[in-house]
Amino acid sequence: MRKDVSIAIVAIFLVAAATVTATPNGQPFQEIWDAINALQQQVGSVAWTNITGIPADIADGDDIGTLSVNERNQTFTCPTAHSCAQFVRCQSGEVLTGGGFVVNDPTGPGILDIWTSRPHPTVSNSWLVEVKNNDPVSLNFIVYAMCAKIS
Repeated sequence: MRKDVSIAIVAIFLVAAATVTATPNGQPFQEIWDAINALQQQVGSVAWTNITGIPADIADGDDIGTLSVNERNQTFTCPTAHSCAQFVRCQSGEVLTGGGFVVNDPTGPGILDIWTSRPHPTVSNSWLVEVKNNDPVSLNFIVYAMCAKIS
């Protein structure tokens, strides 16, 4: 059963990585969300014995709860000719599993330097996006964090 969990976890990251690299600006959250939901349905019930982080008194067949993946987001505006940084944090009891951003440029494709889209190096359990807006207008961003929880 441990093998099933490991395969499911690897599959989630492979699907997420393939989707993000195939789409500009790391924007394919609906596709990632759909893939995670499909994998959750395929995995069904798994055995939790000998998996790191699971208490020793949990036995195979015990129901330890339901895995949920929640999207957390924060909207911000980056003025023209400015550098901006924004992060979004998972809630208490959740674990960051990924993240990214979407930018809305009202004038069409803009001039934007993306410096960072990654887990925040100093704020735990959060996703950080850092950009330089070289566009002639302010740009609106949504920063996303994908957060998992067993409840």
